[in-house]
Amino acid sequence: MRATVAVCSSLLSFLVVSCFLAGCGGEIRDDYEAFLQRVDRTNPNVIDGEAARGRGVVADITGQHLLNVDLKPIGSVRLLLRASVLTFEELPEGTPEQPDARGRITGEFRLAEADPTVFEPRSEPLATFESYIEEDGFMEINLGRVYVPPSLSPIPDTAVDVVLNFKAVILDEDTLCGYIDDPEVTVISPAPLGLVGTTFGSRRWNPDGSQPPTVPDTCPFSLGLPDGPPPPDVEPGDLVPPGLDTPFGQLADLTGRFFMRAAVAGSPLVLDFILDAVMEEFPEGERPPECRQIAQGSNRVVRAELRTFTNDDRYGPEDPSVGAFCAQVSTSGRFNAVVEGIVAPSSLGEVNADIALSLVTVDADTFCGGAAGTVTTPLSLNLSGSTAGFVRMPDDFWGLPDNPIAGCPPTQADPPGPLDEEGERQDIDGRWFFSIETVGGVGDRAQRFQFIGDLRYFAEEEDDTDAVVDAVIRRFGEGARPTDPAVGFVTGSTVDERGQFTLRINGPLGTDPTTERSVEGNIALRAVIRDADTLCGAGQGRIFRPFQAPFVDWRFTAARLPANVWGEVESLPSCD
Repeated sequence: MRATVAVCSSLLSFLVVSCFLAGCGGEIRDDYEAFLQRVDRTNPNVIDGEAARGRGVVADITGQHLLNVDLKPIGSVRLLLRASVLTFEELPEGTPEQPDARGRITGEFRLAEADPTVFEPRSEPLATFESYIEEDGFMEINLGRVYVPPSLSPIPDTAVDVVLNFKAVILDEDTLCGYIDDPEVTVISPAPLGLVGTTFGSRRWNPDGSQPPTVPDTCPFSLGLPDGPPPPDVEPGDLVPPGLDTPFGQLADLTGRFFMRAAVAGSPLVLDFILDAVMEEFPEGERPPECRQIAQGSNRVVRAELRTFTNDDRYGPEDPSVGAFCAQVSTSGRFNAVVEGIVAPSSLGEVNADIALSLVTVDADTFCGGAAGTVTTPLSLNLSGSTAGFVRMPDDFWGLPDNPIAGCPPTQADPPGPLDEEGERQDIDGRWFFSIETVGGVGDRAQRFQFIGDLRYFAEEEDDTDAVVDAVIRRFGEGARPTDPAVGFVTGSTVDERGQFTLRINGPLGTDPTTERSVEGNIALRAVIRDADTLCGAGQGRIFRPFQAPFVDWRFTAARLPANVWGEVESLPSCD
């Protein structure tokens, strides 16, 4: 099987896809979340490719199919794809180019709609494909490298760059399913993770054009595990950490005392604890069996005990712990923890709870994340969507710190409001060179980065009313190429009557010239169209790697480049 990424007249049209995956607005996100409530989310099986052999048929599956892809190694993130199978051809035995094939299909893949009543897709094809079907219905669907920008990502506000190559089996004319068992199939960003263990199920689109009400996420038969990483230590009924969508994280020594505050979603309930932690190293390949493992794990584990804290003298460091955990820490400072049977006071009375945490290390003094689980008394609460934060305290201190946090610090800058500058609506289609810099310093120096942006300008009327901008922005500099994944993506950003619109950049920004380390961050900008060849603007943003920086002001200048040129302009216009 081979796949050809659709080459469009602009790289923009390749990435302008349906907003269902991350919410281009509250209604769309609500639609997507409602859809997930209808999706079959049973605990996935692990994978054995041989189990799929001999179970399928060669069948004409032309038409529209909705695939529910469960990316298990990154926290069972769901990716909903629409497969349009355009042609089917039966092949005689012994076809020279594919002697084992008995059929051939071609088609296209798109991201699916958020609204289950809508049939027409909002995206150009992500990929076209050609697959050869063996006599037992087995085939390979290789989509190659797929980039999903932050605005469309299944992980909120986080770009996903992924290689997708499925093994699949046709069960009948209306159904196919499959899995990933190739260790070369990986998530490239936001973190390098293998996708062995990913599964998908499918349903044919309903005859009336609406999406099927339920879509399985795996094959309807038992699967085992190939030579990939071991499955998570999860049994039916176990608490499962909720996963994280935070882009930052680093490996740091968390030995010491921390103040923990957990905020229960949808409730005034707040839980406070003191956590005493010890980080240990272990020989490669000898993970302590009692410690919860994690993908991309390092050779470190954190062992911790929780003790109840109230802002009075009822509890102290001499009291027994109310829970403990041991967790392997990933190379990016992430770890999962499960603490069951907690009995602790709270702002609403004594609490009985079981808590599962997905945590990330911000720095040596801070970690944070999301929580799941249940509270049984004094209220019956589902903890899904809850958050927790941990801040370091002196090892001999027992009390309330000055700066408790109940979750991770924000990583996304809010889009700025209108700027105090007049521009004008006009056609800015084409390629642009951007120079973006901080206003003042971050750390001990100013930060300046360069980008290349491909912009598309759409206006409904000749007088440019109802104008919008689409944009794909890529890092420019040493080692950067025009085929690199985009770090900025905008779909349908409205251009107001003053010629202003919004841009966002999230991900690798460039290289720090002093340390030669890669810099990553998030910047939200308001652009002003000065003229057909000049853009100016300002906004807010923050750097989150290789160090954590506060939100600061940024400004930029952009100049038009000749079509298809990848390079700097001779001189930038003044935006003063």
